[in-house]
Amino acid sequence: NENKIEYINNFDTSKRSWLKAGGIIKTYITTKSLIEIEKVIKFFRSENINFYILGNISNTIVRDGIIFTPIINLNKFDFIEEIENENNLYVKVGAGMSIPRFANFIMKKSYSGTEGLLGIPGSIGGGIFMNASCYGDELTEFVNKVSSIDREGKTIIREKKEADFNWRDSIYQKKNETIVSVEFLFPKKNYKSLDEIKSKSEKIKLHRKKIQENY
Repeated sequence: NENKIEYINNFDTSKRSWLKAGGIIKTYITTKSLIEIEKVIKFFRSENINFYILGNISNTIVRDGIIFTPIINLNKFDFIEEIENENNLYVKVGAGMSIPRFANFIMKKSYSGTEGLLGIPGSIGGGIFMNASCYGDELTEFVNKVSSIDREGKTIIREKKEADFNWRDSIYQKKNETIVSVEFLFPKKNYKSLDEIKSKSEKIKLHRKKIQENY
């Protein structure tokens, strides 16, 4: 309250979850800036309070009942900005941005490499954490750097090779850190015509429609 950080009391996850199930989170904190994230983490650390990071609540089963552990949600930390780069598309993305929104942004810039990610309902942070991929496109393929915050409130920046990305795995599954932003570098060779990109994405959408359930 003192820092004017937004939160929700008694957040009903069953109304937000893709699975339409889950209990009541007593304190659901919706940070919208890096400063707010740092303040919340440092506060919990100083008070010796455990907390949990929850993404887009997709592909996540939340238990029934009352959940007293404070939950930090980064959905409002969803910026995307271009970093000046003469020959490539270089962007920095907040961990709370949805993967489909990110994929569409890249596609509209006439860069290929995210078409297969359009149907993944998660967030950038969650996708990096578990190394999401679909239809031959990996979210981590064009990662340049990943920024995270540890439980002491310290910011850690890792190059891609330091993140140990493997099949559905990353170093972040072994570290007690919160992913806050990711820098992506799409090379010039991925620059395609919009028609070519749209054709690829439409084929993927059609295939999804044939084999996946509609929610």
